[in-house]
This record gives sequence, structure tokens and C-alpha cells, in this order.
Amino acid sequence: GTPPLLPAAPPSAREEGPACGAGDASRLALGGPAGFHTDMRACSLPCLGDPTCVSTCFVGQNYTAACSRCFGVLSGCTRSKCIWHCIGGDSPGCRSCADDRCKPLFEECSGMSLDR
Repeated sequence: GTPPLLPAAPPSAREEGPACGAGDASRLALGGPAGFHTDMRACSLPCLGDPTCVSTCFVGQNYTAACSRCFGVLSGCTRSKCIWHCIGGDSPGCRSCADDRCKPLFEECSGMSLDR
């Protein structure tokens, strides 16, 4: 079979509860949608969307390690499923693709809603 493109994701929220806690939710809410996009760009661009790199970057953005893995999952999903929409950088087409194909994975992993 084909090797997985993503690192081992945290257990699904249905099995273990959400990976992100109240502190992570507060950090996400503090920046709002614009802050989320700023953080994603700050981590995804230098990492070229690599999930492990992005996860490590989000730990540096003051998210917990467990929660940071969910951002890595989101980035890896976007890279694998939306590469042609996102190759030119952040755009409405890129956001739409990520929202449709990857946002549900992030929300299940993290237990947080992304209102973008």
C-alpha cells in the first residue's frame, strides 16, 4: 500500500476527547480568524506545509503539543489535497479547498471550531 502522507494524528476526538484544551481555545480565540491565518502562514510557509514542522512551529506559538499536532494535520491535509489551489499562496480558492477538505479533520482532532 501507499505510505500515509501525514504523521500519526492524535486520536480522534470521539475516542479520546479533543486534543486541544481551554488554554488552546483561548489562544485561538484571542487572535480570531485573522490571527489563525497569520499563525498558519508563519508556520506553513517556512515548513512548506510539512505536518511535523508545522506542529513544532505551533508549539512555539504557545499551543500545547497535543493541540499543535492538529494544526500539523490541517497543514498536511491542505498540502496533499489542495496543493494546486494553494501553490500560489493564500487565496480564496486555497481557503475554500482547505475549508471543504481539511477543516473537518482539524475540528475533529482539536475539538475547536474554525470560523473563518
